[in-house]
Amino acid sequence: MATSSNVIGSLMGYLYTVLTDGQEEFIKRNERERFITWCLPGIPYRAEDLRFLHRGLVGEGEGAAKAADTAILLQQAATFARLVDFVPSVTGLFEQNELVAFQPGITPLSRVYEKTLKQSRVAKAELTPEEKERLERFRGLLYPEQDVEDLLTGKKSTKRVEGPVLKQYKELMAKYEEAFFAYNTQRIKAMGAASAEDVLRFSTEEPVLRQRLKSVMGDWEGAGRKSEVEQVQAYINQVTARDLVLWKADLLDRFDKSRLSLPTGEQFFYSSLVPASFVAGQGWTTVTFNDKDVEKHSTSKKTQYEVGGGFSGAFKIGGKVSGSTESKHELSNVTNFSMAFQVAQIPISAAWLDASYLQSHAWKFGPDAIEVDALSDGGAPPKGMLVGYPTMVIFIKDVKVDFTELHDESNEVTKQLKAKGGLGWGPLKLSGSYQRDSKELTVESKLTERGLEVDGMQIIGFRCRLLDKSPDPRPEIKEFV
Repeated sequence: MATSSNVIGSLMGYLYTVLTDGQEEFIKRNERERFITWCLPGIPYRAEDLRFLHRGLVGEGEGAAKAADTAILLQQAATFARLVDFVPSVTGLFEQNELVAFQPGITPLSRVYEKTLKQSRVAKAELTPEEKERLERFRGLLYPEQDVEDLLTGKKSTKRVEGPVLKQYKELMAKYEEAFFAYNTQRIKAMGAASAEDVLRFSTEEPVLRQRLKSVMGDWEGAGRKSEVEQVQAYINQVTARDLVLWKADLLDRFDKSRLSLPTGEQFFYSSLVPASFVAGQGWTTVTFNDKDVEKHSTSKKTQYEVGGGFSGAFKIGGKVSGSTESKHELSNVTNFSMAFQVAQIPISAAWLDASYLQSHAWKFGPDAIEVDALSDGGAPPKGMLVGYPTMVIFIKDVKVDFTELHDESNEVTKQLKAKGGLGWGPLKLSGSYQRDSKELTVESKLTERGLEVDGMQIIGFRCRLLDKSPDPRPEIKEFV
């Protein structure tokens, strides 16, 4: 019989597979772009917590009402910015048979990036006037300057932001990821042959799913100008590989101008998600998983670098909110299991971070650099102080779970659900309270004869890009400044 660890472990293996694995024609074979760090359990997010994505940072109303709403939006932006300001952990993923969870704020990405910019020495070579003009034009295309009013002082300043071209590129990339996930979900189920229905469904629907995926790729190439944007990025990398002086100066300026402050004085670097329309329900894919799938995916990898041991998928009961303690409860017999939810994988927009600089071969740390070390050794898994950075957020919503034991009144899990206590299961937060901006909120869930229904969104993981060896200056470069 399946245990609760078997069930949730298989689910995570299945999700990892459908999110990262695919046929050559649909997904680039770059393993370093498909690392996932999981949240254990998920991080609940209400739609109103992300209102700043489509509203911006200027509140609604007039006078005091507008000022109060502006403060709320600013706090929302700060909370989200801190959440995605992290360096993923890729080593020691299994510790005492427990998968190490994502922990926001342990190593702020912005702090390491700032140290890298300020303490690096870059290649010095004279670019031609034509190269300088083209570099400036491309820089303005991806990150144009924009006049921004300081919300607290009212003063205006010029900042570089992600421009319309780059945002359109990311929006259509998100639609491609949605279509890819829908195609891959059915493909992996059919390959697993957990049921005849899965095999027949893919056989019937594959042409439609494939055509949709190709159509979305065409939109990304056309309206999203995929090839052109990537050629621009390649040109910038090529030119700056000879002379990074001007580019580094612009990056430092962009980084400093991206710094925002709360009224308390706490600083953060603005990040958002594109497209913001996902909050309203666009771009989600439905996933179903049942006891037949559990066996088929029991040996699937849950992470890119698994290092022995096992995975404890026991229910986590209780939590740290309001002083409650956490315990673990393993169900040794999970029968008639079924689950359904919706998934969306949304790109992060962070104008302050330019990862192409980190991966450039035209810089190194100087001999006088302090408190810095190699960003990444490029290994598998990599080691260093900045081995990667988050590129997408993985959301799920409207979770429905059912299995026989949920209807047993004497079961500890059922008791916790009926008491509205804290309950987590792998990357799912099923009930209980959580904190957001000094407020204590509650996950809305209800247990009925049909099983458990968990309303709302939650973040279950982050897609990350791992760096190759960095710094890794070209040996032919003679002068660094």
